Amino acid sequence: MTEEEARSLGCITLGGEDIIAAMAETIFVTHKVVAGMSKCFDPPSNASQETVDVAIGRIASAVNACFGVIFGVGPSERYEGDLFLQVTSFCEMLARDHIFPDGNKRTALVVSLAIMNTKGVVVELPDPRDPSKNEAYRWIQDVVSGKRGRNEMAVALRAMASFGSYELRSNAPDE
Repeated sequence: MTEEEARSLGCITLGGEDIIAAMAETIFVTHKVVAGMSKCFDPPSNASQETVDVAIGRIASAVNACFGVIFGVGPSERYEGDLFLQVTSFCEMLARDHIFPDGNKRTALVVSLAIMNTKGVVVELPDPRDPSKNEAYRWIQDVVSGKRGRNEMAVALRAMASFGSYELRSNAPDE
């Protein structure tokens, strides 16, 4: 996707605490799905309501920081209208905050790609099982560890992006 096409998308702004809270709850549920699919360690579903509320509150904080209006300044101003920079900032924040016992980076990446898809953006990101061959894995590791910045991640995502919709695939590539 060209930079001009990317800029035409604009940023996503979520208005209101209710919408931000609903998105945080959706991300919490999404983590449970991601954890189950990738056999992550996930505490028993009988976690106390207080533990769940704290996790959802931390997620809501990341959602608000990237998609909310803060002191009258919206995401379009903070991210110069760049959806890719906005989403990679969110991905980095969610992954670094380490809200869940396991699967934070996977959840952050899955949710970030889903958010971009709400604007009709598809990122063709190969996902081989072998971490040494998995670009997405290396990338998110590098961003979380500080070896790469969110700007580099935004440029890389933009290069792999196009307009369209995701197709369900029966099995992931092994290489």
